[in-house]
Amino acid sequence: MAGLSGTGRVGDDLYLAAHHELTGKPHLQPRALGIGLAGGLLAELMLAGAIRLARGQVLADGSPPPGDDLARSVLSLVASEVFSARLTRKSDITGAGGSTRRSAAEPGSRHVPG
Repeated sequence: MAGLSGTGRVGDDLYLAAHHELTGKPHLQPRALGIGLAGGLLAELMLAGAIRLARGQVLADGSPPPGDDLARSVLSLVASEVFSARLTRKSDITGAGGSTRRSAAEPGSRHVPG
């Protein structure tokens, strides 16, 4: 498993880096911060081996639940739903570029638009 510095948790480190250390004021817009933190939580679950990406879908691997309540909650959401989305360009991830973003859900799956 990859070694992490700071708190050792992707979501926590991102939260701390995205806020002023004295005032707590966010350095990012709420939507960007929320998407980043959600990605950080998923990254933590992937690093722990609790979820994996297969054919464009995020799948729970059936491993023992993580130790903290938030990670368990996210894992239970992933386990209860099938998320599938196709990104067509790098800018779909970064948010750069025009308004031609396309994401499509697979039939029978749930897609949460960005």
